[in-house]
Amino acid sequence: MTPTPTALAHALASVVATPWQIIAFANGKGGVGKTSIAANLAGLYGLAGYRVLLVELDPQGNCARDFGLPVEEYESIKDLIDSNGEQHAASLMLKSDSAKPPLYENVRPGVDLIAGGGALQRIFNYFAANGKDKLDQAIRREILGLNKTYDLVLIDAPPIDITALDAVLRVAGTIVIPVRADEGSIDGLSIIADLFGPAMAVNPALRLGGVVRFGVGSSATRVSKNVRDTVDEVLGGAAPIFDSVIRHSDAAAYETRRFGLLAHELESASSSEGRSIRAALRNGMKRASDEIGTGAKTSKGLADDYENLSAEIFDRVNELISEDRVNELISEDS
Repeated sequence: MTPTPTALAHALASVVATPWQIIAFANGKGGVGKTSIAANLAGLYGLAGYRVLLVELDPQGNCARDFGLPVEEYESIKDLIDSNGEQHAASLMLKSDSAKPPLYENVRPGVDLIAGGGALQRIFNYFAANGKDKLDQAIRREILGLNKTYDLVLIDAPPIDITALDAVLRVAGTIVIPVRADEGSIDGLSIIADLFGPAMAVNPALRLGGVVRFGVGSSATRVSKNVRDTVDEVLGGAAPIFDSVIRHSDAAAYETRRFGLLAHELESASSSEGRSIRAALRNGMKRASDEIGTGAKTSKGLADDYENLSAEIFDRVNELISEDRVNELISEDS
């Protein structure tokens, strides 16, 4: 069940800079579900009454598809993503006093999005050559520059780029690592593990939230267990592996991005209410067809997976907050 705005909201401070509020989804490999998880959880936390900012640092820019951003002013969704990337890159570089990030307000109830795009990779390369420790400062400045308060900031971290991954670890309070059942994603997990210690030396608030198994068949229990065992071996038991597994569904994955819907929205899309919601959400998007197919019928389990995961991460962040506060009290008494 989606968490309600109670304990966590009261525990979090009202300023964006508080590390507890910043949850990053990161893996050193692409295609492991970071963007899908970040987008779906942002939507669910927004529905629960939280004020959420999603910062997309992935040059692929797929949040534009996940949220169904309007494309009327562009010839294609690709052109929109390219424009978002250029604007986001200029914002991180502060090319002018007026440089603002591509902020889309209320992409879902309670959710704002700073969208990504291909030009971000150029900026990551620049910081790698001219002071990689300045990129985390740029990310933090960009968020604070919005002059808005949020209960949660979710970061969709870029894959592969070590400079950008390191910067995200220096900014975030909690890292959630999605993995798939393949060696490449486990290698990506190892990259995060290698970066974690040095980043924590700079950002003492950094904590390992846990690992999410993504894209595993709902009946593939042996595969799921093998992934769990491998993750435990790589991390040495340093982080929990969430019980929630985001299942594999080709139809749902295709149709959520095709129609710009989150999993829980696709689930209701076959009903008359769902169609009305979908029409409002799409907000004039150019699509070849209005027909939603089998993805809507198979998405209930997927929507449940995301809801269960949102609650687990919620509880884990609460646990980390409590641990840190206990440690602070012990330090004060000693």
